Amino acid sequence: YKELPFYTEISAKKTDPNLINIPESEKVRLQGVIDLFFYEGDNVILVDYKTDYIERGKEEDLIEKYKLQIQYYTHLKMNDKLYTLIISTNLMLLHHI
Repeated sequence: YKELPFYTEISAKKTDPNLINIPESEKVRLQGVIDLFFYEGDNVILVDYKTDYIERGKEEDLIEKYKLQIQYYTHLKMNDKLYTLIISTNLMLLHHI
């Protein structure tokens, strides 16, 4: 599947740690587009294209920047169906120009 819109609900506190007076049960909607995913046996292969410029030696910064986004991909609603994607391995390929 490619360019598939999705949405999920997450705790409002996860979006901003300064929201101290909001209960954990307060939700916000996160939406976006999955670039590409496909099934390989029982596994889901998720491809998320990034075009960030990153200096050599700063690759961990890029990984940290998108770590939370990958975690949000575990419970998504697409085409009005709820999907639970089991992300067993995160792989980020970086191309230096």
